[in-house]
Amino acid sequence: MKFRFNVTEALIGQDGKPKSKSGSLSRLGEMLVELEKANTPIPMNAKVFDAAAEWNLDASDQDRITINEFITSSDSMVLLPRVIQGALREAAEPQLILAQFFQKIRLNAGNAIDFPTISAMRADDVGEGQEFPKALPDFGFHTGMEIKVGKYGLAFGATDEAIKDSLWDVIGILTRNAGRAMARWEEQKRSNAFFTHAHVRFDGSAAETSQSHPTGYGFNPLTAPGSAPAGGATTTALSFNDTLSTMDWIELFATLMANEFTPTDVLLHPLYWPSYAKTIYYGGLGNVSVRWNPERVPMGPEAIGRALPFAINPILSPRIHFNKMKKVGDVYVVDRNEVGVELIKEDMTTDEWTEPAKDIRNIKVKARKGWGILNKGRALICARNIAAAPSYDPTVIFTTQV
Repeated sequence: MKFRFNVTEALIGQDGKPKSKSGSLSRLGEMLVELEKANTPIPMNAKVFDAAAEWNLDASDQDRITINEFITSSDSMVLLPRVIQGALREAAEPQLILAQFFQKIRLNAGNAIDFPTISAMRADDVGEGQEFPKALPDFGFHTGMEIKVGKYGLAFGATDEAIKDSLWDVIGILTRNAGRAMARWEEQKRSNAFFTHAHVRFDGSAAETSQSHPTGYGFNPLTAPGSAPAGGATTTALSFNDTLSTMDWIELFATLMANEFTPTDVLLHPLYWPSYAKTIYYGGLGNVSVRWNPERVPMGPEAIGRALPFAINPILSPRIHFNKMKKVGDVYVVDRNEVGVELIKEDMTTDEWTEPAKDIRNIKVKARKGWGILNKGRALICARNIAAAPSYDPTVIFTTQV
């Protein structure tokens, strides 16, 4: 079984002649075949556009690889769909952060699936000569777990002038941008599934007397730095600031474990890491050792990992819900093996058509997929409306360092 697309086999017959009716290859087809025979093949993605653009920089007018000549040749029927789809996937892959939490399922018939909540199957001791106990899982279908496949996509076009001028780099940029746009939409759909079905343990918008309100404290570190924040006229007063305390984090983990799942990852918006870097710098959550040592304050996901009192894998995604005006958002603790599923009815495909009245050649990109959360969201524990601010441990008292 071959997994790599072979340009030579696709364009050249067993007799060594081109398969096209014209009996010849386009200049781009010739270049790809020659590179493949030289064991230096070009991946069938946007790098084909880049290679053509680079070739044209030093080529004479007669040797230039033109877009118009390529798309009017028989080669384009074979190569162009693969190149465009490869470019779309290449651009989309770096954007797919939440995709790793969804198990992929190919849907061959129908447009929806009802996913059950399945109870755990249990083994038991079996004595000599005794019958083995039958483990019958309890299938419970719950409301809202019908995962439906939807269609989404976009269209982009290249002007006739860009095609005639052989602007391969422009075509490459447009294709990459389309791939990133598709990836961003898919990530947003996954994030929406998180938001809709997650089990909410804490909510910063709840009343402070509620058990669901987080217990993180905040204070002004510019007032009497290094002093004990015990309150009073000359020291800094503490108050709830809608952040997660160490005890809240432990509670999130405990809730997931009480649901018989194993915590593997913490998901947050990227704008949270500066607040955790400040938390470390100001000695919050018990991190006294790095207080007032800015050269030791980490950046990015490492800031979150070091701020927490236990080892966990922090993952930052810009698609996680976050209100930039109020500076509050959602935090998730998950078991990556039991989060959700992604139904794939039709992967990314492309169609082409022309608009002679406008001299535009259009490319349509579409896909049909659906996303859902497993187990009623019990493997996805959420802290909602959590402020992106430093969280201070009120039980720790600092003394001024000289």
